[in-house]
Amino acid sequence: MDGRNDMKLAQMEEIGKHIANYRKKAGMTQLELAAKTDLSLQHIGYIENGRRQVTLKTLINITNALEVNLSTFFLGIERADDQVGQLVTKLEYHPKKETYLTIFNAILDASSD
Repeated sequence: MDGRNDMKLAQMEEIGKHIANYRKKAGMTQLELAAKTDLSLQHIGYIENGRRQVTLKTLINITNALEVNLSTFFLGIERADDQVGQLVTKLEYHPKKETYLTIFNAILDASSD
């Protein structure tokens, strides 16, 4: 798979996780969200698991059901991206860069097992 497809999949997963987090904060089940959005329970599950692309119309429908402003919804995702960017910048210029990269890679490899 090329890098663009990997990025798309990661973005779908991130959006899905974000929807699940907001749904849980609202004290709502997937079934309740499905009912409020006229989507199937299976569709909500696929979205939350990053296995289904979300159209803008569907995302607006979901955020309205969760009573979350669309810009607020994306703000959390942008903050996470900013944190990663700041970490990469710090790492790029750190004198022990190679050591830290080796450690981070080992952690990531161990967590994916």
